Amino acid sequence: MADTADADVEVPSRAVSPWRPSAGRSLAVIGITAALMLVADAVVSQLVVFAMFLGVTPLVGIPFVAVLLIVAIALVGKKLTGKAPVAGAIVVTMLLSALGAYGFLNGILAPITLGGSPVHFLTVALSAVALGLFLGPLMLRLLGAAAAVSAVVLPAVQPTSADRARAQSEAAAAERDAENLHYFLTEGTFPVVTDLDGWRNARVRATGAAADTWLVSDAGAVATVYASGPVDGSAIGTAACGFLIRPGEADSPTPDAYPDWCVQTDEGWSRSDGTAVAYVIDDDFVVLDIADDVEVGELDGTRPASAADIEHLAGTLRPMTRAEVDEYLVDVYRAGDTPAVDTPGL
Repeated sequence: MADTADADVEVPSRAVSPWRPSAGRSLAVIGITAALMLVADAVVSQLVVFAMFLGVTPLVGIPFVAVLLIVAIALVGKKLTGKAPVAGAIVVTMLLSALGAYGFLNGILAPITLGGSPVHFLTVALSAVALGLFLGPLMLRLLGAAAAVSAVVLPAVQPTSADRARAQSEAAAAERDAENLHYFLTEGTFPVVTDLDGWRNARVRATGAAADTWLVSDAGAVATVYASGPVDGSAIGTAACGFLIRPGEADSPTPDAYPDWCVQTDEGWSRSDGTAVAYVIDDDFVVLDIADDVEVGELDGTRPASAADIEHLAGTLRPMTRAEVDEYLVDVYRAGDTPAVDTPGL
C-alpha cells in the first residue's frame, strides 16, 4: 500500500504582488492629468480675469476648482491603475496652484485665457509629469521627481514684470542717450578751449545746448569759459551784460541801456574793469570770465585770473575739435547731466 505521505502534497500559494501599475497606464494617467490641469488652469484664469473687473469675489471659486481637480485626478488614477493616487493628486494640484500664483503675482504668467505663454503650458506639463513620482514604475518616479524640480526652477529663472520693466527702461534710456549724443555731435555746443602757451584746459563740461571750460595757467591763475549757441550776435544787445554781472552788482542791464560796468566793444561786450568779456564765435555766444574762489580751490589754482589774463586769452579761444570731443566727452556725455571731466593733455 502506498505511503500516505505521497497522497496530498500542499503547494504553497503564490504571494500577491504589491500594486505596481504598468508604465503605459501611468503615462495615460499623466496625459489625462495634463488635460485636466489645462482645463482647471483655464477656469482659474477666467476667474482671475473676472476679478480684475469685479473685485476679489470671483477668486472664491479657485479652491473649489482645486478640489475638483484633485478628485478628478484621483478617479482617473483609480480607473486606470486600480488605486487612487490621492496624495499625488493633492501634491501636483498644490504645485500647479503655487506656481500659478507666484507666476501671476510676479508678472511671469498671464492668464491663459488671455493668450498664456510657452512657459505657462510648460508649467502645466511639468506639474502633470510630477504625478509620476506617485505612480511608478521606478523610471517614471525618477522622471516625476525631475519634473517637479524643473517646475519649481522654471518660474524662478524667468524674468519678472519688474525685470522686464527695468530692461525696457534701460533700453529706452540707452536709446535716448544715443539720440542725445548724436544731437550733441551734430548740432550741439562744444566746449571752448585755448591753445595759448602757458595755459591748459583743465576741465570741461557739455550739456548739449551749453558748455563750460576751466582754464588754468602755469602760474595758477584760473579763468572760466561759458559757451551757448547757436545765437544771432546782432540780436543779443544788452542781454550780454547779464552774463557779465557780478553778485551784488548795483545796476542791472535793461533792454535800452548798458549799465556803467558793461560796455560794448568792437569784438562784443566787456566788463569795464576788463575781468570778463563776451562775444560770438562761430554762432556760439562765449563768455570768458575770471573764476571765483571756490573754482580756484577745486582746480588747485592760486588765484582768479586777472584782467591782463582775460585780455591775453580772449583772442585765442576756439571750440573743441571733433577728435577732442571723442577723446574726452563721448564716453561720459549725458544731455543736461554731463559731469565736469578733467582733460589732461588738452
